[in-house]
Amino acid sequence: MIIYDLIIMVSLNDVLEKVSHFYGSKYTNDIGNLYIELRNLKPQKCKNILTIEINAFKEVNDQFVYVDNFDENDDNLIFDVVAYSANDTEIYSIESADKIDFLSYIISFDTQRKYSKASILAHCLWDITSFSYNE
Repeated sequence: MIIYDLIIMVSLNDVLEKVSHFYGSKYTNDIGNLYIELRNLKPQKCKNILTIEINAFKEVNDQFVYVDNFDENDDNLIFDVVAYSANDTEIYSIESADKIDFLSYIISFDTQRKYSKASILAHCLWDITSFSYNE
């Protein structure tokens, strides 16, 4: 499954509900606008198709510990979205991803197993927009 498939399957309201749950409602308009923009684009073949993986961590004694089995709505979790290529061992941030390429990114089977479709989109859309909130 690719990001575009999720955008077609999951409603904007479901995504924004998850964004609000995980990150608050301050930036839901920005994320909603990005969702609409992406929904109006069509994926194209890109040179370096990346695979998206979302990892969950919990803070324990001032350290972040990877969590494999969890409730995706646990408010004590911290989520990290990464992308990787089958061609190399590099891990990439998606925050500067080209929007057309992003639509073709594959969602890892492990991520699909652990998270709802709305949560996957919420974490990904937050990740590609959140860097601008810190400026």
